[in-house]
Amino acid sequence: MSTINNEWKKSVLEKAGLQYITLTGEEWVLLLAGADSSSPILGEYTFHFIFFLYPFSPFNFKTLLIAPYSEQLDKCLKRMLDGGILIKEIKVVNTIVTEAYKLSLKGNTVYRNLKNKIYKKQVLINNHIVRPVANVLNELESLKKTYNGRELFKLLKLLIAKVKNNDFALELRLQDHEIQYLKRIIRYGGV
Repeated sequence: MSTINNEWKKSVLEKAGLQYITLTGEEWVLLLAGADSSSPILGEYTFHFIFFLYPFSPFNFKTLLIAPYSEQLDKCLKRMLDGGILIKEIKVVNTIVTEAYKLSLKGNTVYRNLKNKIYKKQVLINNHIVRPVANVLNELESLKKTYNGRELFKLLKLLIAKVKNNDFALELRLQDHEIQYLKRIIRYGGV
């Protein structure tokens, strides 16, 4: 965990009596991987979709041709695989071959230690949003339960529905002119 460098933020949070932390990218991934009883995450794209849709995500995204992508998140996943925190296996789920990512024994230990250490604290996100860690854990678990295991095509349909319904999460990731463009191609492109 890193600490806040801005002294005034530190001072305000301390005066409010808040025990705060900031999380590294790997710690965010660890919390998601450990959610829902550490069930495997099916497909690397699922990490990207979940953090893209999470309004308090610490990762920066760009949209590729068929999915959101975060280079920061991609690098975190690679470091965690290389470090033995995550394990990647090939599985067949509903006749589809997919990669399943799960915590290793070492990863589970690191996850439990992190969760116990931070559970009653506040997390400072992107240097300006303070949220209770317990809320963040619940939100990540809810997202994992909702989107994990969905096929890429179904997640794309979900994003299209979110554009049509003016979803707040997209407004955090895309500029207004990009959202308007997507709405036009959805409306006039027969989507």
